[in-house]
Amino acid sequence: MYRVIELFGDSEPWWFFEGWEEDIVSSVEFTTFDEARCYFENLWQKLTGSFPELERRDNFLAALWNENDERWCEECGDFLQQFHGLALLKDNHTI
Repeated sequence: MYRVIELFGDSEPWWFFEGWEEDIVSSVEFTTFDEARCYFENLWQKLTGSFPELERRDNFLAALWNENDERWCEECGDFLQQFHGLALLKDNHTI
């Protein structure tokens, strides 16, 4: 099974820190890689027009952000950048 997930949180999607699943804002499942890739690419194209900063990895992981989109972190006493992430996963693992 393939899945395209959209995330929003403090880290880029390639880190997969403990609790990363809590940052998932949408998840769509596909039976074939081609369907998942097409959905990922369409979503990527849609989002790139909305964010000035972006980084994309070869293994279908991407982060998009706006420098002004931060949240205050009480534990660390600082502002943390917020990222919109995209990931195409196979059986819940990177490709």
